[in-house]
Amino acid sequence: MSLAARSSALALVVVCGCSVITGASELTIGPGDTSDDPQTQGSAVSEGGAPNKPTTGDDPGGDTPSNDGGGSTNTDASAEDGGDTDASTTDSSAPDAAACTKKKKKGQSCSLDADCCSANCFANVCEDNVVGSSCKSDANCATGNCFANFCEGRGIGSSCKSNAYCDSNNCFANFCQGNDKGSSCTTNANCTSNTCVGNFCQ
Repeated sequence: MSLAARSSALALVVVCGCSVITGASELTIGPGDTSDDPQTQGSAVSEGGAPNKPTTGDDPGGDTPSNDGGGSTNTDASAEDGGDTDASTTDSSAPDAAACTKKKKKGQSCSLDADCCSANCFANVCEDNVVGSSCKSDANCATGNCFANFCEGRGIGSSCKSNAYCDSNNCFANFCQGNDKGSSCTTNANCTSNTCVGNFCQ
């Protein structure tokens, strides 16, 4: 059977889905059959005569799922995590900043302790809370030791009103003393040796 005859027979089969009998042989092409024609090899013919569509993911009209969902999920998660971190950092510092912007700083005029960020208004001027700052009460000092209107420390040599104002628990003649041998003392409890004789630790 010549190439032209085969082409004509194939066209007739695609249109009507029937068999074609030639002088040499009968050519039958039914659903799912393939011919040895190079133009039809590898292509299956469906029941309606139309070629079956490929089922690969490359088919524009295919229903195969894409992987875009994975990328979108990761992006959303990253954005969400990042947002939470930033918000957490910002919120932790916001209250302190907001509280002090509404109050006065060192050197500014004031009437009450509450007017100052340091809560220390002395002679109508805001003061700090560190050692050496002017004060009216222990509450005005970070060390909790206001002596003669100045914030004092609690170490040896700091001014004190009683033992409670010294880290050594030994306030002698209004100065914090040590606890070792030779330190000034008033009672045995002021000394590591637990022995105070003549106002000196033994």
